[in-house]
Amino acid sequence: MFKVETLHQRTGSKSPLREFRRMLKGIIENQEHIPDYTFVLDGNTV
Repeated sequence: MFKVETLHQRTGSKSPLREFRRMLKGIIENQEHIPDYTFVLDGNTV
């Protein structure tokens, strides 16, 4: 499990944290596939 802030930093995203969180939430809600990963957003952790 990662904090969203940690995942944001580790991915090297140039998006502001708020936008990164919005995009991540969209990926999770739309069940878009990211190879070898399963995401669940639980408050401030992924």
